[in-house]
Amino acid sequence: IETLTHVESIMQEHPDSALSLLQAIDTESIATDRCRALHSLLLSQAYDKNYIDLTNDSIITIAVDYFADSDDHRHAMLAHYYRGRIYENSHKYHKAIIEFTKAEQLAKYSDDNLAIGLIYTHLGDAYNEYYDFEKSAKSFLVASEYYDRANKLHHKLYALSDLTEAY
Repeated sequence: IETLTHVESIMQEHPDSALSLLQAIDTESIATDRCRALHSLLLSQAYDKNYIDLTNDSIITIAVDYFADSDDHRHAMLAHYYRGRIYENSHKYHKAIIEFTKAEQLAKYSDDNLAIGLIYTHLGDAYNEYYDFEKSAKSFLVASEYYDRANKLHHKLYALSDLTEAY
């Protein structure tokens, strides 16, 4: 669990190091269901943050299933978000929207403004694929507000750029 806690703490700033640490873990040695679920979530996150587009949901489903039955709403939110990213990577936009919406519903329990901004950005991207520009634009606007709260100016500017494209 110490390694997983460390990986989680460095994920935003050093996703490449996080991925290396996660890949070095012998998954057979992971003792608890919670640690197995957290490992699968962090591994999915690390792949995404290193621009490695997963298209198979077998890894993240371990986390989705585990955190769905827990009180750990933040990790449940992230698990649904990353499953949505996997569906988005595989062009299954309807499934992606469902997962991003589940993550959105769990966001009320989180103060992770960057993660919530990412949920709305990718929800906007998925709606865009269905030519639902009204929902897409609303999602990008909400994303920009969360990025502003997270002090992520570049993310906010990209969300506003996406918003103008949706209009």
